[in-house]
Amino acid sequence: MSSRNQKKNNKIHVLSISQSMVVAAYRSFFYQLANLVSPSEGPIEVALGIVAPDRFIELGGQLRSCEEFQLPFSHSSLNRMGKVLKARRFHVQTVLFRGLGKTIKEFLRSNEKGENLIFCMAEPYSITSLFVWLTAFFVKRNQFKFYCIATQNIYKDFPWPIKLIQRFVLKRCDGIFALGQEHEAVIRKNAYDGPFFSFPLWFNSELFRKRSLAECSQAFMQHSLPNLEGRKVLGFSGSLKEEKGILDLLTFLKMNQQNLKERYAFFVCGSGPLEAEVEKACKELIGFGMMAHFFGPLSADEMPYFFSVCDILVVPSRTRRNWKEQFGRIIIEAKACGCSVIGSDSGEIPVVIDHPDYIFSEGNLRELGRAIEHAASDLSLPEFKKQLMQKNFDKYSDKALASQFYETIKAL
Repeated sequence: MSSRNQKKNNKIHVLSISQSMVVAAYRSFFYQLANLVSPSEGPIEVALGIVAPDRFIELGGQLRSCEEFQLPFSHSSLNRMGKVLKARRFHVQTVLFRGLGKTIKEFLRSNEKGENLIFCMAEPYSITSLFVWLTAFFVKRNQFKFYCIATQNIYKDFPWPIKLIQRFVLKRCDGIFALGQEHEAVIRKNAYDGPFFSFPLWFNSELFRKRSLAECSQAFMQHSLPNLEGRKVLGFSGSLKEEKGILDLLTFLKMNQQNLKERYAFFVCGSGPLEAEVEKACKELIGFGMMAHFFGPLSADEMPYFFSVCDILVVPSRTRRNWKEQFGRIIIEAKACGCSVIGSDSGEIPVVIDHPDYIFSEGNLRELGRAIEHAASDLSLPEFKKQLMQKNFDKYSDKALASQFYETIKAL
């Protein structure tokens, strides 16, 4: 029987396979989802499972070991399963899980007639998606629905083996969860005519919240932060490479240091190929009389303090032939901590910032200055800032998106 024609049942089993779940902070969406549903909630029984690799190499080359799952998810639970599997990692889109078939069979064995949803958080062209579908099919035949995620916002003419994989997966997908409208357009161009569901990234609402200046000072004691003396803090966070626009921002600061140094300080954190150049530029700004500090890379637990000490985060990304900003998770995380965010018009940045006066054309330093001044003047309007934070919470918090996702899977 085709998965698209299965009859509704009062049991829904949702198994998510995701490389990013190696990081505990990114699991908050599923923990919030678990809080929404009990194993037996009236007429609908919802079971949730998460599969993560034991280790994962990110695009930047960082090797991340999987953190332990916390309750209510556990290794042996059939209602709230959180399982770490050994995996072979060839590429960010090629992660093969050992024991996945056994895990799928284990998790879905008590739901022979209900809805079984396999949510593979990988692109439809990825070998990961292909092997997850094949494994699920081997175990459950057509007794499951299969969903994957679209994060590509630039159409790419893939080599024929990748095209074949994508065509195979899209033909068998029951739906695609997409980060945004551009991502949907790319998949549609690949002849996919099935349903789409909005699935933006989320922020961890327990971790990312406004911290007091005293808390920030305590968290960064080893950095010996300067006395800001009433200055507003401009911040940058992310990979230190050209496409992230850090060089544009540094050029702007150097060109305008005389006008800025009495009113602004500059804090930057991150790592990447331009790290030495960025650190040197910060020292030059200090030499010009501007307060500046280079933090280097910060952990996920430290980021809420960084965003809380910053007044305005600048996201000056530059589109390249084969890359543009897909979402910008730091935007919603910074907003959650009470930091205003301005950014370039690359990719999804304008959509996520959702404030036209806070957007500037890529590489346009005059418009960048205008956006900074506009955001700085809005900082004096506390009610305006509260409204922006609430809007951000309602749209991108793990709690809000878990509720939206739950309504979606019930409708499926």
